Amino acid sequence: MSEGEIERIRLDLAGDEAQKLRWVKKNRGFTMNTELIRILIYEEFEKRGGKLPEPFEKINSDENGVLLHDKTLRKPVHVTFSRKGVNCDYHLTDDCEHIVFALGIPEVQETVRKRRKEGWKLPDV
Repeated sequence: MSEGEIERIRLDLAGDEAQKLRWVKKNRGFTMNTELIRILIYEEFEKRGGKLPEPFEKINSDENGVLLHDKTLRKPVHVTFSRKGVNCDYHLTDDCEHIVFALGIPEVQETVRKRRKEGWKLPDV
């Protein structure tokens, strides 16, 4: 499920199950069922080492930048390098999640370090 999609939950509890829900809510300090459910989902996810899939995938890279596939936008996004710095062609900025992802790719880090030695104003990686 990608960002923006909604998963709806409807749950009718009766008898012992309803009593257990009220007990857990009271002992955890919650007043609303939705608060409790969100926290329990988060805690279970963390406890089991859950990981969400990366929202981006590297398609290609060269000395001038990285081409990413943004799975949320469902389109390619180019992160470009120039003597003046780094830029995201989608956000038209030098500071966004596409740039953070691109700069975390080891082979891209090698390119950035090489370009920095040549005097390009790129981030330290």
